Amino acid sequence: MAFFDAVQNLVDSGVIVFASSQNDGSIDSIALPACLSNTVSVGAVFDANNGSVEVFDCTDSNTFADKVACFSNSSQDLNLLAPGAQITSTGLGLGGISTESGTSQACAHASATAALLLDAMPNLSPSEIKNALIQTGVTVKDQRNGLSFPRIDALAALNFVTGLNIEDNNNNSTICSIGGKVSPSQSLFILLIYLIPLSYIISRRIRKYIINRT
Repeated sequence: MAFFDAVQNLVDSGVIVFASSQNDGSIDSIALPACLSNTVSVGAVFDANNGSVEVFDCTDSNTFADKVACFSNSSQDLNLLAPGAQITSTGLGLGGISTESGTSQACAHASATAALLLDAMPNLSPSEIKNALIQTGVTVKDQRNGLSFPRIDALAALNFVTGLNIEDNNNNSTICSIGGKVSPSQSLFILLIYLIPLSYIISRRIRKYIINRT
């Protein structure tokens, strides 16, 4: 159990480890290390109606917000869902933006939400963050296997850990900060580790995060 022990050493040091479930379209298994109980495993949903979408050798003929993507590995070991299909963001090495799909996109959304919680409450433990994300997520049913999972809700999780009742009056995008305005010049520390074909995103000591809610 070398993987488990390595992850546990991180968790024992106060680091929360997110792992994408991977993109094989499995409905009864998720990849290592996502299948380990001491990680936070993340699958992918669409964040909007994008029509018919073909990616990773599978096709979703009709798409809508919170539909589990056909490529997203799923099983009873999965912890969370997050937006991971047709995600537009900055493109590494492209000098602009790109639109990509995959559970790695979903994993980034989940770890960024953890960063948001750590910004507000820096002393949260990995288990407290994991519990907050799971307890406050919006229940989404994977129609392929009948299993239901929590889809991350950043604002609900933030209210959960702070005891506040911040409202998203715009129902569009929210800049979240506790104790002051978030400035783009504030430092952000997120360590990204990619182990092909696996990916991790480890978030720790976060100073700021601006999250768009769609």
